[in-house]
Amino acid sequence: FFIEKFLSKQELGLYSFSLKLFTISLAGLTPMLTVLRIKQIDVAKNKNIKEYVHRNFKKVFLCAVCFYFIAIIGTCILTIFFFKNYIGSLWASIILISTSFVSYLSIPFNFLMADRKYNIVLRLSLISLFLTLLINLLFIQTYKLIAAAMSVFVAQSFLNFGSALYSYYIFVKRENK
Repeated sequence: FFIEKFLSKQELGLYSFSLKLFTISLAGLTPMLTVLRIKQIDVAKNKNIKEYVHRNFKKVFLCAVCFYFIAIIGTCILTIFFFKNYIGSLWASIILISTSFVSYLSIPFNFLMADRKYNIVLRLSLISLFLTLLINLLFIQTYKLIAAAMSVFVAQSFLNFGSALYSYYIFVKRENK
């Protein structure tokens, strides 16, 4: 609603281009999650999240950094050399691709779905939705594409990091009982 109301057709085109690049940057997430969900269910059953996090954090971090730099470099090359008409979307694209970095970094440590904590996921999602709406309401008229991209970044970061931290909290609490 806010995006269509406050952005011109040209700005909508630029934002659409940024969203396409963002979607491409998330392409590796689905195969990664397919493999990890099975492992996460086992970890959730055996309640050994500390060991899982300790053993896999460096691997996940390196993978996320690699995907991030490949996506940033690819975006800059595509935008600057091949799609020069979309150069105005470069910062919005970088912000959205930074959102994918947060996803790659945090989703492997989100056990809420594996542990069937759907109500927590719903609450975090609703808060994320509220954050998106609030940021768009307050800033999109002034900051246009950047505000739209930042609202996605803030909301997704809250959802992803919130889910990962909440997962860790739940399992550590269980282990201490």
